[in-house]
Amino acid sequence: MPDELHRLLVARAARRGTSLRQYTIEVLAVHCSLPTMKEWLSEVEASAPAVGDVSGAEAVERARQDDDGEVDHGRRGG
Repeated sequence: MPDELHRLLVARAARRGTSLRQYTIEVLAVHCSLPTMKEWLSEVEASAPAVGDVSGAEAVERARQDDDGEVDHGRRGG
């Protein structure tokens, strides 16, 4: 293991008040609980396509307008 990585892991474990061994187990457990990119892409490809009455671009534009309205409202109210 590279010295710099070892020092970083030791420091993080110390900040959490745990041993390097326990911290490493926790980090690896979290990492292994997440799907790999290949697994995630397989899940996405196998899922049903999204159905809606607006395109993705239109949905994004609506969300941006909603966000802008909230920001403007906050400025007027503040």
